[in-house]
Amino acid sequence: MFKEGDILCSRYKLKGHFDGGGYSSVWLATDLIARTDFALKIYDDVESMEEFRRGYSLVVNFNHSNIFTPLSYEIHNGVPFLVMTYCPNGSAKSKIGKMDENEIWKFVHDVAAGLAYLHDRGIVHQDIKPGNILIDDDGKYMITDFDISTRQEGTRNMTARQVEAMQNYNYGSGTPNYMAAERWPDANGGYWPAATPYSASDIWSLGATLFELIEGHVPFGETGGAYQRGLCRDDNPRHRKGDAIPKMASNYSKELKKLVRMCLAKDTWNRPKAQQIAEAAVYHKAPPMPNPNPIPKWVKYISAACIILVLSCLAYFAWEKFKQIKEEETRKEQLMRDNNYSIIVNNATKIVREQASLIDDVKKKDYAAPHVGQLIEAAILYQQAMRLDSISDSTRIAGEGRWQMAQELINIEYKHIQDWEKDYREMVKYGMEDAAKAADSMKVRLRELSPFTTTN
Repeated sequence: MFKEGDILCSRYKLKGHFDGGGYSSVWLATDLIARTDFALKIYDDVESMEEFRRGYSLVVNFNHSNIFTPLSYEIHNGVPFLVMTYCPNGSAKSKIGKMDENEIWKFVHDVAAGLAYLHDRGIVHQDIKPGNILIDDDGKYMITDFDISTRQEGTRNMTARQVEAMQNYNYGSGTPNYMAAERWPDANGGYWPAATPYSASDIWSLGATLFELIEGHVPFGETGGAYQRGLCRDDNPRHRKGDAIPKMASNYSKELKKLVRMCLAKDTWNRPKAQQIAEAAVYHKAPPMPNPNPIPKWVKYISAACIILVLSCLAYFAWEKFKQIKEEETRKEQLMRDNNYSIIVNNATKIVREQASLIDDVKKKDYAAPHVGQLIEAAILYQQAMRLDSISDSTRIAGEGRWQMAQELINIEYKHIQDWEKDYREMVKYGMEDAAKAADSMKVRLRELSPFTTTN
């Protein structure tokens, strides 16, 4: 379509053709106005110019050091092309089989960081490969070629049947050598690729790219991940049926080879995220193995709520049980205190009743000494009982009732002793022997009993 020396849009003079695919070509051109070299990506066939413009508006707003964005786009005689910064160092394709481990880790970090930027914005590149990773003047790796034309490049080395099958299934853009297992249609109808590729598909492509940079060839030949799913068979020893990954050179670290194997995992959920790869690559480490069965957040929240509910119920029942135990202990202590109280009151009551049953003449002849002593003992016992703490109300009321009865008896007996003292005083007048002594004894009894009576 174009040749060296052609001038596009009266400004860009083509100097040389140095790369291209089935539906586009890349030229080195000189800007006749700015007198600076640029790279032009010229699209030979664009089905929808509006779709081309939408794709350009998406890419041009990217802002990341590891994303290579076009400067502008132009249309020359109906043919669109992108104007891009010229990178004399070319792409990582020139370094296949020539990179040492430190350089590969730098490549891993830069490309993974760029992919993380894209994936965070819901964008899947779909065509990660060495030829789409440019190298700037500082040796930084940048992702390019976002397939603005939406055409299926990289199919020219496949059989007509394979191309037709992939077009019929509308698998999207990409290069088959670097396409993950989930991107391939199943001829038996048992597998259907997703209408929108997963971000994990880019991770598989990164793994295939790393394998090629290390070994000099892609891991599964022209049909990539289809071999992991057992869709292809031939005699090429590089092509493996199933998910077995070919061995890599021993002069690279275990961590690097582990990373490649993780990226080339057959199942999407077993591949690490781009951000995880970028962070681990700084330390020349593979990221942690991903959780093959991640638990949804809503399940975690419900589980946490259930755990809290169960713990709350257990705590409630434990507290209720504790209260029952404490109440039982308190009840037993109460019974013990009530029993002690009852014993004291019963003893006092027994004394009172015994003294009440004595014949008055007996008490009078004994000058009431033993009788009064017993009553005082009973009164002291009642007072001790009244001073006990934490006894039940019913027990205390019963004890107070008995004390009132005892108090009445003491009052009566106090009055009797008063009468007996008077009798003995009268007897003194008539010269009865020992009457004065008896009267004095009665007076002593009155003083002893006085603190316990309410009649004096």
